[in-house]
Amino acid sequence: PRCEGAGDQTEMAEPEKTDVEKTGEQADPSCVETLLELPWYDWAVKIIYTAVVAAMWWTIGNLLPLLGGAIAPGGAGFALGILYAFSCLCSAVIKRVSPRLPPLLGMLLAGLLLRNVHPAPLGAETDLLGHSFEWWSFTLRSSALAVIMLRAGLGLDLEKLKKMGWVTVRLACFPCLTEAFTVALVSHLLLGLPYAWAGLLGFVIAAVSPAVVVPGMLDLQTRGYGTDKGVPSMVIAAASFDDVLAIAGFGVCLALALSGESDNQQNFTWLVLKAPVELVAGILLGIIAGFFVSSPPAVKLGTTAHTLGALGAAFLAIFGGKYVKIDGLNFSGGGALAAVVIGCTAARLWPPTNLKAVQKQVNRCWSIAQPCLFSLLGASVKLYAIKLETLGAGLLVVAISLTIRICITRVAMFGSSLNTKEALLVCIAWLPKATVQAAVGGTALDMVVELELGEVARERGQLVLMLSVLVILITAPIGAIGISTFGPQYLAKELTHSVSTGSLADMSVLAYDKTSQPSTPHTTSDGKKGKGLAGADGAAYPPDKK
Repeated sequence: PRCEGAGDQTEMAEPEKTDVEKTGEQADPSCVETLLELPWYDWAVKIIYTAVVAAMWWTIGNLLPLLGGAIAPGGAGFALGILYAFSCLCSAVIKRVSPRLPPLLGMLLAGLLLRNVHPAPLGAETDLLGHSFEWWSFTLRSSALAVIMLRAGLGLDLEKLKKMGWVTVRLACFPCLTEAFTVALVSHLLLGLPYAWAGLLGFVIAAVSPAVVVPGMLDLQTRGYGTDKGVPSMVIAAASFDDVLAIAGFGVCLALALSGESDNQQNFTWLVLKAPVELVAGILLGIIAGFFVSSPPAVKLGTTAHTLGALGAAFLAIFGGKYVKIDGLNFSGGGALAAVVIGCTAARLWPPTNLKAVQKQVNRCWSIAQPCLFSLLGASVKLYAIKLETLGAGLLVVAISLTIRICITRVAMFGSSLNTKEALLVCIAWLPKATVQAAVGGTALDMVVELELGEVARERGQLVLMLSVLVILITAPIGAIGISTFGPQYLAKELTHSVSTGSLADMSVLAYDKTSQPSTPHTTSDGKKGKGLAGADGAAYPPDKK
């Protein structure tokens, strides 16, 4: 190109050729270019950047009079921050080591290491906002549990669950009761525990962990594995009922054990009626709350409002179940069941597009809450509770109980539509224990110390705590790895889960738009444009018909 000057024309200067263009040879890459191509470079930069930003905000918070002492070393806020950061780091390392390993394994390991390697990282002497590290641990674990139980309820497939109704009941009851009875008998013979204490230990060990089972099964369900027969929905629903049964049995045996050690007598009638009352109350209150948070479809409250309503109801169910007590026994099992029912009821009442939008926001909340739950669960495991003199007998009790549990779980699957591999996957998913054991494993010992019931009762409480720690260490990693590894191998992937024209979400949006006016065009998963709803908050709701 030429440009016109004052009376003459001059050519624009051509760009100077590079060495590569002159010689035709490729120049040697610089050190920076080589560094950028390393596979670990991006990962390392993210970690360093995150650490620097976290350090900046820690410095700001440390300068504030309200939080200064709490987030300094030795404060509860500092301990929680270190635990969360180390949990995320260990999770990233686990993903890097093997994609088949579940991230929660790294989170559990992070809490376990920080609690037991050295007391300094979690040694909190200064309270955060007037509450201790233990109070925050309980609150954050309960909050994360509320999120995952609500998420489970939103993903339940009731139609598939109805077909597996009696199988779900058998799965919830038979393995739990049989394992509790087995542990009670074996511990009475091997460890010399009285029957009340042996029964208490049996129900502590028998409870399955929804914190480990539910995320793994939801991941399989999201990827379309086992959805054709409703296997994830069946396992998630049975896990909720299993916890109600185990916690109710634990409460009965705890009252009997403590009454045998002291002169205080419990209301035996209430102890027997607590389990069915907790079950019915959890279902009824969950249905009522689910109707409320769903609101009439014609009322456009927005996705954020519906999400906050559902989370608030789930939080209220979890914390209400833990804090409301009658004769010293709470309703934590019924609260977890109510959180599942809230999500299930609301999911049935919301239109598909509304449900999809709420699920997306709840999933975001779970991605934040997941490190809290599993790192704090790992931090609740205290290895010093393991006594070498009773370790061998304790391992034998755990081995026998798990063997019986696997056999009874397989028997409970007879008469169902599941084949051998699918039934085996259910047996694997029914192994992990963590949530109930971490929550109530030390309850008996705490009450013995509080009531000053003597050295014999203290030793029995320490034995229950030790076996709770053992069963978490053995079953939680095995169950988590087993679900993520064998789930895709043993469960059939539903063919209709993803088709060439787009995902199920895209299909539901298109189907909904046939009865409404066209709205903002959206792009389906295959890159094609179609009539749908915008991705913004209010776009999850169809426009008014004029």
